[in-house]
Formats: sequence, structure tokens, C-alpha cells
Amino acid sequence: MDTFDALWESLIEKLHSGTKIPNWTAYSGHLGDYMVIDEISRKSIRIQSPGAKNIISVPMIEFRTVWLVWEDYKSQRLRRSELGEMTRYSKYVVSILHWHEELERKSPEYSGSLFEMQLDLFDKDKNEKP
Repeated sequence: MDTFDALWESLIEKLHSGTKIPNWTAYSGHLGDYMVIDEISRKSIRIQSPGAKNIISVPMIEFRTVWLVWEDYKSQRLRRSELGEMTRYSKYVVSILHWHEELERKSPEYSGSLFEMQLDLFDKDKNEKP
């Protein structure tokens, strides 16, 4: 996405309560577990994460923080630990941004439902993990 505002609008449009987002890092790919979207608003995204006692609310500004260095992170010029110093929500934001990119990359040629596409993406990445 060319602007953060366009990305944020797209996330609001495509994420829904109950959407499963695989936990992903640039260094390891999919880690095998996932988080579930609880609620989306104009100012934040609420997430149910395995192992967390409470629902996590990630403010929009945290997505902007990661988006500004996203290309450096994906190309591994920026380490996860450095990203973690910028935001305590890096695990969630990184996974959601990656999910969105995969959805955007695949959606033009996909004829199934959004849920089926998410399952396909999750299974594909799980099978490609070394």
C-alpha cells in the first residue's frame, strides 16, 4: 500500500471478528500458532492471543510505527528485537501486516471465500516451513 491511511482502511475492511491470523516472523515464517481478531475499530484492533489472559488492544499508531519500517523488517535489515524496542505490540502487528500482504497478493486470482483463502494461506505457509 502506498500510504498508511490506505492500509488502515483496507485492514478495517478485510478483518472481521473471528479472523484467524497466523503468528509470523520475517526470520522464521509461520510459527504454528495463531491469534484471533476480536474487534476492529477506527482507532485500534483487539486481539485474542493464545497464552494471553486478556484481550490485547493494539492502537492504530502502533501499526503506523511498524509500517514505517516494514520493508526493512521483511528484508531482515531490521531485527525483531529492534522492532520490539519501537512497539510492544510487534508480534501482533507484524503478523497482521504479513497476513494482509498475502491476502492482497492472492486475492485477485482467488475464487473461494475469504475464510477459505485464509486457510489456504495458513496451510501453504505451514507446509513450507523448514
